[in-house]
Amino acid sequence: MRNKSGIKDISKNDIGFSIRTRRKQLKKTMQELADAAGLSVGFISQLERNLVIPSLSSLASIASVLKVEVSYFLDAPTVSSKISRKKDREFFKIHGSRPVYSKLNKIQSGSQLISVMTKTPPGYLSEKVSHEGEEQVILMEGKGFVVLDDERYDLEAGDCVHYMSKTPHQYGTRGKKEAVWICVGTQPLFDMENEQQD
Repeated sequence: MRNKSGIKDISKNDIGFSIRTRRKQLKKTMQELADAAGLSVGFISQLERNLVIPSLSSLASIASVLKVEVSYFLDAPTVSSKISRKKDREFFKIHGSRPVYSKLNKIQSGSQLISVMTKTPPGYLSEKVSHEGEEQVILMEGKGFVVLDDERYDLEAGDCVHYMSKTPHQYGTRGKKEAVWICVGTQPLFDMENEQQD
């Protein structure tokens, strides 16, 4: 379903309920899920009660621990071409979330990199997460910051940061304008095999 600005809500059902149900099927505690997904147990507790909305990265970490694809929670869009044209770009969001995303690359056989454009509103702060892989983040517009471990780095448009994703990290928007980010990483945010078959 698209909202007035043309942004598609890709959530399937109640994400918190789906996470809690799947966690209980696997007989995992919230602490076990939090530790394995690189999140806090408080965040998992709030998420299961729909008090917070996960970022795409956190949801991918949770899906991996719960042994499901991200498509268990989301109807993620696909990119049909090797070329991502600005005029054809579709934006989507997780129901209730503040950031909006656009998938920038088609998953090809042997792909390891996922590219996503993220738009974050003023005052946005993501949850702190750590997971396998590495990431490179470029701030394209606006002002933002990245926190790696507990050290904050303020970023201006054009600045770039690269880190191993096991480092606890989060990002946010500074100032009164939206920030636009390009995130390239190895975390499987989307179902790799399904798109390769398209």
